[in-house]
Amino acid sequence: MGGSMNSCDDASMFNKLNDAHFMLDRRQLMWGAAGACAALATPGFANQPSAGLDALSWSNFDGRAVRHLARADRIAIPTYRFGLVVRSGISATATNVNVQTSVDLVGVSLEMARAIADRAMANFMQVAAATGRPIVPMEEIRASQGYAQLRQAPIPWGKSPFADARHAVFVAPNGHDLFFTHFEAPMTDQSPVSLGNWRALNRISVDTRAVIVMPTVVIDFAQLSGSGHRVYGGASTSVQPGLYVVDVLTYLSVYHARIAIAGDLGRASLQRRAPIGQAGEFVQTSDVNNRGEVAWWNADVARGAATPGTGPSRAFSYGAYEYRIDPPLFMQACLDGIGAVNRAFGEGLAANPPR
Repeated sequence: MGGSMNSCDDASMFNKLNDAHFMLDRRQLMWGAAGACAALATPGFANQPSAGLDALSWSNFDGRAVRHLARADRIAIPTYRFGLVVRSGISATATNVNVQTSVDLVGVSLEMARAIADRAMANFMQVAAATGRPIVPMEEIRASQGYAQLRQAPIPWGKSPFADARHAVFVAPNGHDLFFTHFEAPMTDQSPVSLGNWRALNRISVDTRAVIVMPTVVIDFAQLSGSGHRVYGGASTSVQPGLYVVDVLTYLSVYHARIAIAGDLGRASLQRRAPIGQAGEFVQTSDVNNRGEVAWWNADVARGAATPGTGPSRAFSYGAYEYRIDPPLFMQACLDGIGAVNRAFGEGLAANPPR
């Protein structure tokens, strides 16, 4: 992934998708993400509390938002959204200093991602069934008039949250459709006033006499931090490679309606990220900087051979990295993370029995 956003790894459908969305030079992208970088560079970011997979439970989700799980006995699961962060970046600035870092996930194919989604949904179906609540057959869900009214997203489908340098790509299991509602911002293809999919899900809920449950799990491959903007001192960024389940963007959506034009909706979002581990190799692919020029001018100034302030107007360093996955390890790591999330979702279903 050399120096521009419109180069791509032919083996990665995800990178191909990103190239269609971003036709920018890396420097342009990172300057455009300056607001996100400042937010990510808060002092506590690198040490943000996390929940290990073994300890992950329903208590790590905002379960209060989906108490309407108890409104019906049956559960309908029309799809499962699996997302991967495939590109990210961060920058830091100080007086006359600019540092930028970008990272890419390399080696994930569309087929692999959908295979992970297949197993994720199958596992979730088992977890949901183990609660003792009846699961609506997919044939019955698709027979509802509401299903035909759903506006589907293409597979794969990618988006960057507002003011966030991360770009995530989503898939659904093979044989299933991918769709979101207006309520699932920021990672939705629906506008805040696009109520069509919500009403379609309400129709499905009415027809099947069930609560609609749709999991979304997003996995990232690196944690980035930086010094933000400083007037005095230097600027720095750092990257810590390692897979983790993303907080906030991982959630359980729940919809229920007694009439098609309105109903209850909510989502239980993960409150703390959950680290998974390593499943690849982190490689620096580019390092463009003027350190040598700055050092040369500083040396000349120190010995009186140059006047202060006449050297380079700005010091810069632009680094690019790739996380090159080991496919079997990556797939298993994703399934480990998803399995932990599904188990927690199952606890949520069991904690809200029908009444």
